[in-house]
Amino acid sequence: MFLDELSRILRLKVSADQKIELAQRETEKIINYSYINYL
Repeated sequence: MFLDELSRILRLKVSADQKIELAQRETEKIINYSYINYL
C-alpha cells in the first residue's frame, strides 16, 4: 500500500520538489497511522 502510493507519486508529471513534498506527506501518514495503532 505505502510502496504503491510512492510509486504512483514518482510517476506523476510534476517537479522533483512536488514529488518530495507528496512523498513526505505520505510517509507522515504512515508514521501517524503506525503510532495511533501502537497506542
